[in-house]
Amino acid sequence: VYGTYKANYDPLHIVWDLDHTILCSVTPIDQHKKSTSTANNKQLLKFMDHIDDDFEFVEAVPNTRTYFRPGALSLIAFTRYLGAINHVYTAAQGSYTHNILLIADPDETLFRTVTHRGLVPHFDADKLGGEKVSFKGKDLKMVAKANQTYHLRSAKYDDHGDDDDDDFLRRAILFDDRAYNFDPQPLNGVHVKPYTEEDMVSSLPLPFVYDLEVGRMALVLFACHFAGDVRAVLPWFRSHKHNSLYPLSTSSSS
Repeated sequence: VYGTYKANYDPLHIVWDLDHTILCSVTPIDQHKKSTSTANNKQLLKFMDHIDDDFEFVEAVPNTRTYFRPGALSLIAFTRYLGAINHVYTAAQGSYTHNILLIADPDETLFRTVTHRGLVPHFDADKLGGEKVSFKGKDLKMVAKANQTYHLRSAKYDDHGDDDDDDFLRRAILFDDRAYNFDPQPLNGVHVKPYTEEDMVSSLPLPFVYDLEVGRMALVLFACHFAGDVRAVLPWFRSHKHNSLYPLSTSSSS
């Protein structure tokens, strides 16, 4: 009964990074690799070929192959049975994100909001070279704002400002392979083991057995589903890197 109440009146807001969290992209496409070209492997690994305009490309000729992490899209689809609301927050450009969602969410029913670097500037901490910037990471209040806009367009409730942000963060989880992206809200993050090209190749022919990270993400979601505030539960699932960047003693006061 309590679970049904949470699903209907206090849903989780699950925010998904794309690259190396639920997928990995390889650019350029290596035509000489045979590891994913057989019929059996194509059935095991869901992938798409498309153009990533961050790199050199010839018009109408794909330069990138994107592999979806085994089980990730199924998990995201299943969360709707928990009443969860899914969002995308990626540092990728809008065109790349659009291409991905044509396959991942063709009916536009899986993700309520999509945030990419064309909408919210993103600074990659790995490439800053020590330069100080006013913002880094992924601010979940940007997703809360997009969610409010969705509701306003649906005429479901009025904009109540910061109160809505606080309520959103109480039930928001960000899955990301880069722990520094949790900088604005360290308590809301779950650091995910990166899904790489090497992982994809090594996992064949048993990708679900090789990569158990989707199972771990499912465990996080089930634990948080019943929580009044996910920030009280997420510390159980912290990685060493997450803890080293944002110790609980300091992030608790964030």
